Amino acid sequence: MFERLFWWNTLLLKPEDGAGDGDAGGNADGGAGGGGGDGGNGGANPDSGGARSLRSQLAAALPEADRTPFSKWADGFTTDTDFAKSALNLRSTYDNRVPIPKPDDKPEVIKGFWQKVGMPKEAKEYAYDFGKAEDGKPIALDDDEAARFERFKEYAHEHNFTQPQFAAGVKFLEEDTAKQMTAVTAASNRATADSEKLLKAEWGPDFEDNLAFAENAAVDFAGKDEWSALAELRLEGGMKVGSHPTLVKMLAKIGRMNGNDQRVRRMNETGEAEDIKAKIAEIEEEALKAGELPSAERWHKQLQPLYEKLYPTKHSNVMGGRGFGGA
Repeated sequence: MFERLFWWNTLLLKPEDGAGDGDAGGNADGGAGGGGGDGGNGGANPDSGGARSLRSQLAAALPEADRTPFSKWADGFTTDTDFAKSALNLRSTYDNRVPIPKPDDKPEVIKGFWQKVGMPKEAKEYAYDFGKAEDGKPIALDDDEAARFERFKEYAHEHNFTQPQFAAGVKFLEEDTAKQMTAVTAASNRATADSEKLLKAEWGPDFEDNLAFAENAAVDFAGKDEWSALAELRLEGGMKVGSHPTLVKMLAKIGRMNGNDQRVRRMNETGEAEDIKAKIAEIEEEALKAGELPSAERWHKQLQPLYEKLYPTKHSNVMGGRGFGGA
């Protein structure tokens, strides 16, 4: 329809059908044109209303099916001057349009289109504001985050993202990652609580002691920093390595055994072990002098605590607690 509009202006340069020659538009006094044409306005303002208006002439030149919709649109203008200005604006807009490329156009044509509508010429020109930290300084990305950000720039440029589309994509990834981390943290907290509940039921009053044994064993054999990093790793379902009940029970046993071994070593270093051995030998000798075996009940009651102190057993009371499941 608008293409017709720019053709219609040619009507102003020639008389309508049945008009006379070049003076058919009327003379300066507004006389009738020759050759049976309509009366002219003699160069007066076309909005003055004496002759047929520009819009009426254009409507008359259209096929009958187009006249009504054209008239409804054109009558929205107060004067022919306003109508003409609108036509010029339409023409200017049409000339400044950005043609949509075809699927089989050359890549450079397609890239050129996207650059006109907002895609940077190079991937490195994409930008995003990550906000500020609690100290008021801009949030700095770590090495992994910075590498991912640069990869997303390349991806966005390859797929013709405009700058607003790129920013929206980064924002979505940020928010989605935050939601995932919240869900993972919640799952990890549930798994840790379940593990603690299980161990408390199994260990009873020895729970705290056995946790200490487990922690000591982990630090002794793995190193403090190494164990801290390993303990925070998450398994399937959100369970942290350091909270897994099977591993905690194993470390508690190792820690209790290691603690007993250290105690025995200290006893040997201080001479306490030799004193205990001497006391054991003395009781056994008394039993034999009495004509009884050291395993007899009255001698056994005296010997058992000494043996347990010298050679700790699973159910000894050393190092705090009986150690159910922990030694």
